[in-house]
Amino acid sequence: MKKTFLIAASFFLALSISIAQSSLRVGTHVEISSALVDQSETYGGASLDLQKYRVLGLNFSKSWNEKWELHTGIYSAKADHIITPAPGLDLPVRTEDFSLLSIPVLGSYSFLPFGFVTAGPVFDFQLSDSDYLNQSGIGYQIGVGGKYQVDRIRFALIPNFKRHGVILYDFPSRKRNVMEFGLRFEVAYQIK
Repeated sequence: MKKTFLIAASFFLALSISIAQSSLRVGTHVEISSALVDQSETYGGASLDLQKYRVLGLNFSKSWNEKWELHTGIYSAKADHIITPAPGLDLPVRTEDFSLLSIPVLGSYSFLPFGFVTAGPVFDFQLSDSDYLNQSGIGYQIGVGGKYQVDRIRFALIPNFKRHGVILYDFPSRKRNVMEFGLRFEVAYQIK
């Protein structure tokens, strides 16, 4: 896990340095999300839920031209992981902390001066331990958003869908996936 985190952090640093050599936007975002746990393969097992899902992040973007941009960054997601035991078991409902660090690498295409679509892989690292969830792996994100530029400051509102841990770093593990439906508000400043 530590080795994977170091590789991803090195990748993120190298990408940031290469992007910083030309025009760059740096920003922050807050996301209101609803997260679901994929329970399609479980019958008669424990029920899982994520509540109070919250996301905060730092993002970088570089424009190639008027239509295309590359987005990356780092964001942290936290939630309360509620585990309800299987029916018929005399066990209490249990709550665990859920914490996830994500590094997206997204391409964005502007189809209107104020509208765009964005999609790409997300590299996830679960920071909390869980018997039921392992989201450390590669997922994806897709979204359609709107943006408004005032001088060097850009505001964006992006409804999006993320699926975490589609390809896990730890292959023998097959735990449940977290799917996230979110509304991200982003403020970015153009440096150059």
